[in-house]
Amino acid sequence: MNNKYVDLINETTAFSFPTILEGRGAVITILCEDDHYDILINSAFAARMRFDEDRYNWLVTDGDLMDADLVNEIGERIEKRFMNTNYKVSA
Repeated sequence: MNNKYVDLINETTAFSFPTILEGRGAVITILCEDDHYDILINSAFAARMRFDEDRYNWLVTDGDLMDADLVNEIGERIEKRFMNTNYKVSA
């Protein structure tokens, strides 16, 4: 019998990117949790986000992240980073 299993190649559960907020440079860090994503701005907790499958959009479930454009950008980056994960199949 040929047993196959999937090994996750991309095991990183956090990533960061630079941006401009209120005219100043900032670093956004996204931490992947089981059912949500914690968003840090310059290492300080800013918000918790999750994807709403019913409405097909990103929601801020905790915190003070009010900038809709930034929420959308973070959501797009999460999708690119975590939802298009590469897998390898081993025999």
